[in-house]
Amino acid sequence: MMVSFVLFILLSSSSSLVADDARVGFQAPNFAVSNKTATAQLQDYRGKYVVVTFWSSIDPESRMANMELDRACRGNARLAHIAVNYDSSRRVYGEIVKLDNLDSNSQFYGNDAQGKALVATWHQDEGYSSFLIDPQGKIVAKNPNVEMLKRI
Repeated sequence: MMVSFVLFILLSSSSSLVADDARVGFQAPNFAVSNKTATAQLQDYRGKYVVVTFWSSIDPESRMANMELDRACRGNARLAHIAVNYDSSRRVYGEIVKLDNLDSNSQFYGNDAQGKALVATWHQDEGYSSFLIDPQGKIVAKNPNVEMLKRI
């Protein structure tokens, strides 16, 4: 009985190290988001670095980060960008995507049931962030900058 209990504790603690959690050093939680022209499922990008950006046009810092990261990912075959927007209006979001000259295939509206589920998992209730995920699906950086992406 004691051996079973010890094995249970050991297996439980070792599995928690590989559990999905949106923190640096952990496997990135999978998700899927869709827009009018594309669907992005995180696990489909294995083998590439992925930048996941959460942003809103009313949060200037996250909006600027999204623009910079979107441009840094363009033209780099080793990088993919998935950006989830939390504006209160889908129409405003669409206008901002055009105004900021963003890649519409990498931008997704998240102020719906699908996107709201990501808020807690990715800890976005504490403020908008970006994450760099390595080709094996592990989060390697929070709020990466353009210089970091240039080295990929």
